Amino acid sequence: MSEYGEENKKIIFSDTGKTHAEFKIKLQYDGISQGDFFRQVVSAYLDEDTDFMNFMHSLKDRLESQSKRQRDIVKKERKLAKKTEKDFTLTDSEVESIFDLLERETGI
Repeated sequence: MSEYGEENKKIIFSDTGKTHAEFKIKLQYDGISQGDFFRQVVSAYLDEDTDFMNFMHSLKDRLESQSKRQRDIVKKERKLAKKTEKDFTLTDSEVESIFDLLERETGI
């Protein structure tokens, strides 16, 4: 079970023995386990980490996995979503200021 009480699932894919061996060697050199590597890659993708998303855009270009028009639409939508989130997300100090103001107004 995971930390959220969910059943763990395996993500499996295959590649050549040579690629697998090179991958394992590089991971060992960097001191990272295979599981940690893939969990972090998946998290970066799901969290839309900026560096990872730049990699994804270039990957989609190379693989031509979407039409150029569709890739541009996705890029614009993500950019707009980030801007909207930034515009409406309060910083910790702003949240604290709101609570301070509420305290003064209610006398709590």
